[in-house]
Amino acid sequence: MFWIQKWNPAFRPLPVSTVFEMCIARAAFDALGSRPLEDENAGDLSTAYWLSLENMVRGASTEEDWSMVTFALNIGLILCEFGIGTEYEQHFITALDGAFRCKLRADRTAAWRFDGEALGLIRLALEVHDEQIKLATKDELRTALLEVRRRVEEGNVYHAAAA
Repeated sequence: MFWIQKWNPAFRPLPVSTVFEMCIARAAFDALGSRPLEDENAGDLSTAYWLSLENMVRGASTEEDWSMVTFALNIGLILCEFGIGTEYEQHFITALDGAFRCKLRADRTAAWRFDGEALGLIRLALEVHDEQIKLATKDELRTALLEVRRRVEEGNVYHAAAA
């Protein structure tokens, strides 16, 4: 009996350019950044600073709670400078002044609480910040976070608030 053996050449896939694949991946990544945050992500983000504010109102707060609220105010101020809620820029500035008064008071008394005027301004500023988060794209939020970091490194923002 004869054995007929088929000749099977080695498999050699066709060369494919990875540059095209990288271009597609980059376009998909860019498209994701040009969209606003999804509702559940925006809610998660805002829950953190609202809980910190509630801790400060109840008197069970720490410097971390103060930092969370102040960091949100700094991001809101930068988003105002980017053109999202520009008419509220002065509210963010006065709210940050109130947060700084809280820091000075906490250095003396170790009690992390906002005064009445600051609390009202901070609540208003955080409500505006909630709306800013709904309107801003992921790229704008990312740029605002990087801008806060840059300003901290330059000394233009209170260091402990944005660290």
